[in-house]
Amino acid sequence: METNGRRDNCIGQVLFHAKFLGAGVTAHEMTHAALYAVAGRTKKGYELTEAQDEVLADVVGQMVGQFWRAWWRWEKQGKIK
Repeated sequence: METNGRRDNCIGQVLFHAKFLGAGVTAHEMTHAALYAVAGRTKKGYELTEAQDEVLADVVGQMVGQFWRAWWRWEKQGKIK
């Protein structure tokens, strides 16, 4: 989180491979990062198993990917102005 030019609450890095970078992958990894950030801030953790965490990240990634594929298709068709 950027605040006045300095980073507060930096908890790590999210690394991507250039050949596998898209909206869905980004959303998937950011979901993991968000869950980790929430767990760190509350100091209580969250009540998801590793498998549930992965399912949630997959679903968010698929939803975001589906949205952007539709958006780009609509934009190409001139439906987005």
